[in-house]
Order: sequence, then C-alpha cells, then structure tokens
Amino acid sequence: MSIPLFERVHSEVAQAVAARLGARSTSIFARMGEPRCRDHVDRVLVALEQDLAAGKRERVRSAMQALIEALADEGLTFSDLRFFALTLRSTVEADDNRIGSKFLHAGPGYGGSCFPKDTLALLKTAQDNDSPVRIVEAVVQANDLRKRAMGRKIIAALGGDARGKKVALLGLTFKPNTDDMRDAPSIAIVQTLLDAGAQVHAHDPEGMEEASKILPEVVMTDSAYAAAEGADAVALVTEWDAYRALDLAKLRSAMNGDAMVDLRNIYRSNEIEAAGFRYSSIGR
Repeated sequence: MSIPLFERVHSEVAQAVAARLGARSTSIFARMGEPRCRDHVDRVLVALEQDLAAGKRERVRSAMQALIEALADEGLTFSDLRFFALTLRSTVEADDNRIGSKFLHAGPGYGGSCFPKDTLALLKTAQDNDSPVRIVEAVVQANDLRKRAMGRKIIAALGGDARGKKVALLGLTFKPNTDDMRDAPSIAIVQTLLDAGAQVHAHDPEGMEEASKILPEVVMTDSAYAAAEGADAVALVTEWDAYRALDLAKLRSAMNGDAMVDLRNIYRSNEIEAAGFRYSSIGR
C-alpha cells in the first residue's frame, strides 16, 4: 500500500508518519495493503474525512481511535502509535479554537482533574510496555518544578527573604470559573511561601471553601483588596475575570509593600508601574 491512503486525511500526516517509520514503512504499508486491513483502515479514513467536514468532532475522535487500533494490529510499536495519534489529532483538529494561542498563555503550571491524571496514566502504560516516553516524563517533572519556582519568584520579589512578610494570593483554583483545587499550582506556591516563613492571605471567587480544606494555614478573605491589606506583595495566580479589572490604585493603597507578581501576564507593565507597583511577570 502506498502513501496516498494517508493523504486522504492530510498530506502532512502521511509525511510525518513516513518519516517516523523510515525503513520499516515499506513492510508495514504492505501489510496494511492486505484486503482485510486495507478495507478497514480505508473505511475509517473516509468516515473520518466526512465527519470532519461535517463538524462532527466526537465521531472524528472515535474514528481516530479506531484507526489507531487498526494500525496496532499491523505491528506498530507503542511509541509509533503515540506519535501517529498526536500527529493525526493535531492535523484533523487544526481548526479547533481550543487549540492555539488562547491556550498557550503564560502560567504557573497546569493542574486540575484531567491532564495531570492523563499524563501519569500515559507514563504508567508506557512503563508497563517497556516503552518509556521521555518527553512526557520531562513534562510532568517540569510542571512540578515550575510550581515551586513560582513560589520562589514571589520570594525574589520580596527581596529574597520572605520571613515575616505577608503575601496576598489572588486566585487559588487551577483555572477560573471552577472551585476545583485538584493539583492546583497554588498548593505548591503556598507551601513554598510558608516554608520560607511568609504569611499567606488569599482570595478566590469560588474556590476558598475547597482551598481551606487543603491549605488551612492560609487566611481566606472576602475580596482581593482585603487580601492585599498590609501585604508586602500581591501575586496573581488564577486569571479570574474579576482580577482583570482591579482598581489598581485601591489595591496599591491597601498594601504595605509595592511588589506585584503576575503569574498569568494579565496586565501590561506600564499600567501596573504607573499605579506605583514594582511589577514582575512571566517571560517578559
């Protein structure tokens, strides 16, 4: 069987898969050319192409899974299948507005109930199949380190010494519009600050009840301004809409210090500095 079968989905997938398989591509494509396999894969690809055009994304995902299972029967390794799945998904969902710059904003690390669990499950599956996925291992490790690094970033804004200093955290949940605290970056950030001797006050529009169960040492407050009262530094941890429209002059006047650490790059440095803050953000 030749490359054009894959080109029915997208030529980029064909090129990427051929490059990945290298010398083995000839024998694998030949096996896939056998009537039983070819008919099945061809049927899946045609259905995928039609469903994609019709915007039926759930059926597209089901078709992708069926295709990957068919390829698994034809001798591809776990590593090959993982690569193929990522390539195919990124191609057929290229027009999905959930994929792109909107979800590539700066941040203190990922959390929640899905992605952390999924990455760890992928690592376990890979280990069970003696096919380590180093890139995923690196992602998990980098995410854990990043959360602590964000705590150290706040300490640096305090002049490198947090002992006896008060820090106000704005946002505790792993993302806005939820009360979900599972694997939230704020947990590691708070622990880093507490270990350094800081006092932590916080506000979150929805997550304080759940957060108080996990972070009993943190003083929960009624508003961002109450959290900032007498604070030496304010840190924006979760990008709630309420924090995008803060009265910066009011916030600054409530504080004892002047440090603002924006872990979501919500604000522009010129507007923050004009309000009298020393501003620190991510990557700029």
